[in-house]
Amino acid sequence: MPLLNLRMYPGRAKPAITISYSMQGANAVVIDTEVTSRLEGLLSRVTGLNKLTSRTSTGSGWINLEMDKNTNMDNVRFEVSSLIRQVYPTLPLNVSYPYIRVNSPNNEDEQAETLITFTLNGPGNNSTIGNYANEHIIPLISELPDIYNVAVYGANPRRINLVYNTEKLQNIGLTVNDLTNQIREYYINNSLGRVFEQSYTGYKTYIPVVLSGKDADEFNIDEIIIKHGVRMFKLSDLATVHEQESIPRNYYRINGLNTINIVVQSVPKSNQMVAAKLVKERINELREKLPNGYSINISYDSSVQLKEELNKIILRIVSSLVILLLFVLVVSRSGRYLLIITFSIVSNILIAFILYYWLKIEIHMYSLAGITISLGILIDNTIVMADHLRNGQGISVFRAILAATLTTMGALIAVFFLDEDLQLKLLDFAWVIIINLGVSLLISLFFIPALINKMPLIKQRTKNTVKRTRIKVKLAGYYGVAIVMMSRFRWALLLIAILAFGLPIYKLPTYLKEEVWYGKLYNNTIGSQLYSEDIKPIVDAVLGGTLRLFTDKVTHNALSNSNRRTVINIAATMNDGSTLEQTNLVFEKLENHLSQYDEIEQFETRIYSPSSAGISVLFKPEYEFDGFPYTLKSNVETKVIELGSADWQVTGVGRGFDNSLNDGYRNSRIQLYGYNLEALKGYAQKVKSYLEEIPRVESNSIFINGRSTSGGNIHREYFLDLDVDKIQRTGISKGWVLNDLRELSSEEQWVMSTVENNNRKNIFLLPDKKTVPDFWEINNRPLTIGHNRSTRLSQLGIFKKEREQDLINKENMEYTMVVEYNFIGSHGQK
Repeated sequence: MPLLNLRMYPGRAKPAITISYSMQGANAVVIDTEVTSRLEGLLSRVTGLNKLTSRTSTGSGWINLEMDKNTNMDNVRFEVSSLIRQVYPTLPLNVSYPYIRVNSPNNEDEQAETLITFTLNGPGNNSTIGNYANEHIIPLISELPDIYNVAVYGANPRRINLVYNTEKLQNIGLTVNDLTNQIREYYINNSLGRVFEQSYTGYKTYIPVVLSGKDADEFNIDEIIIKHGVRMFKLSDLATVHEQESIPRNYYRINGLNTINIVVQSVPKSNQMVAAKLVKERINELREKLPNGYSINISYDSSVQLKEELNKIILRIVSSLVILLLFVLVVSRSGRYLLIITFSIVSNILIAFILYYWLKIEIHMYSLAGITISLGILIDNTIVMADHLRNGQGISVFRAILAATLTTMGALIAVFFLDEDLQLKLLDFAWVIIINLGVSLLISLFFIPALINKMPLIKQRTKNTVKRTRIKVKLAGYYGVAIVMMSRFRWALLLIAILAFGLPIYKLPTYLKEEVWYGKLYNNTIGSQLYSEDIKPIVDAVLGGTLRLFTDKVTHNALSNSNRRTVINIAATMNDGSTLEQTNLVFEKLENHLSQYDEIEQFETRIYSPSSAGISVLFKPEYEFDGFPYTLKSNVETKVIELGSADWQVTGVGRGFDNSLNDGYRNSRIQLYGYNLEALKGYAQKVKSYLEEIPRVESNSIFINGRSTSGGNIHREYFLDLDVDKIQRTGISKGWVLNDLRELSSEEQWVMSTVENNNRKNIFLLPDKKTVPDFWEINNRPLTIGHNRSTRLSQLGIFKKEREQDLINKENMEYTMVVEYNFIGSHGQK
């Protein structure tokens, strides 16, 4: 068992690699042009690549590589790492180093499960404790086998703020971009090319020439000179230095405590029991070496639940085996017969476990259920073969056993034709049953005859009394009548079987193009309004059968939440314009409310953005299955309504609560593909204009985005629509307008990074006076367009409030653009 891949839930994943990166303050178009497209060009040459997708949004982006199922992922990761290492020096300065994750589909760590979470407490601020964790704890845990990722939450690194004097800059005529560029030039290393040098042997060699800037590890504000025209200033006269902790980009808390939380994740194909044991042993070793005042406490351990569930399943398997063997003993009344059956079953299980290890089968909740199911069948095979040998009938019955077992194994082949995501969950379940039944055939054919040869069984004799003969004759008569009736009404039985399974009538489209020769006839009959609204629901219910019920009711996530602990999930989406700090304040109030309940074992808070924040609540075992989770859910619903400030969803037990409007849902969409983003946007605008002329399309519902949106709320932003003709007549460029508007912004600007005492610190420029301009100030701010000439922004364009659209989506380096809209009525109507 320790050698097997033992875990709570299936860990199989599509072979894929995800590369994620960020570029603070940059919009999606800039990141796509400067980073995403360049990385895609390199990564498209990776060996074994099936599909390449990317998604770029404001400030960040990721690229996902779906590989062939037979690809060696270690080789692919090394190849991807080498390519990124080559191209990274040529990327923009403020791009983070791309982070590579294996088997992490799309934008979430679906397969990397949290193994252990522990907290680190100690003297000093969170930054000091976090540095200790990164230097002394993370490396020692990361080196353990089967560890996927170790992340530290709650430790915000130190940063340097250069607070500039806004009035001085305005009086001098300097801009924020002037300061940023000159500070970078003071420290940057630029290549000037190369020169030839002839050696004493006569060969020419190339020597690179580099303009070497100041060492960035020694940042000193007094040394930096800022030049403007013929005048020069010390940076220290224009700005002051302030060092502080970085503003959190996310929050992670357990039970509402702002401590250093260290989350350990295991790789998909690992024995979580063994991995958790190794991590806990390493934590115990670290406890002995901690400085005075430091302490480590485990707050979550997934192996505890896994061990409990495993013990329950083993107890059920053993109990079922004992009951079955007791029945065998009662019926056979032979200890030797019971011993043969027991030896056969034990041999079957042991051989099967060897094959699990050899074939790398994962043992989890579903595969353990497969073992339990297959026990009954393999015991039947064993008993049938043993009885035939006992009665002297030889191994001729093996053909019947083989046919029956192969039929059962053949039914499981359907798993290999399911949707890939569902197949990955059920693959081990199917293989476990197939292996067990296959081994049972070998046991029946070879092991049982050899065992009975060494341990002979006495042939069992039965007496045929008159009463027993009469019962046999009567049952045979009933059976004969049933056979005659079924052969006479064979058509009826066949019809019942077809209707019970179902016909895919419900899959017929509601409308066909009339260019097809039968299109008009189809639209006037099956596509008509009468059939669609009055007849179709009845026909689908009668002819659809169990097939319709299965496709309508069973979802892809039907297996994902089975056998999990009772948990209440609280999710929130803040209103447009909300900040991460405002979201955190709201959640702190909710955490204070949850902390008063002693029945709660743990509540885990994750805040990634104002639109992605939530709390997961776990209960103590004695309260997990009583009425308290329902009571708490009701109290939480009351509390979130009182808090307001967001759209809330509370799920987990009972009927889900959701007070969001979900006004982002659209019932129809048109998808466009192309390699030119601007041209594709132009075509999307033409489609939008065409749709606006159709009476049955809601004009206000039309939305253009990089990918389809399944629903949720609509987020809006202000879009500056500039008049191109006026801009050209005035001689001002869009870049000038953008730089001028940036002067109004109070947002910080990243300058560079420096390293002090092996700790990286980011340097930011920010104004001494933080003000948020209103629309009047923006529209009426003078824009310089030449000597003694100026204009206003309101004369060059207008602001429009539109649905947020900052997402760029690509598939195999081809841009996608989706036009979504609401179509009123049936698509067959015009």
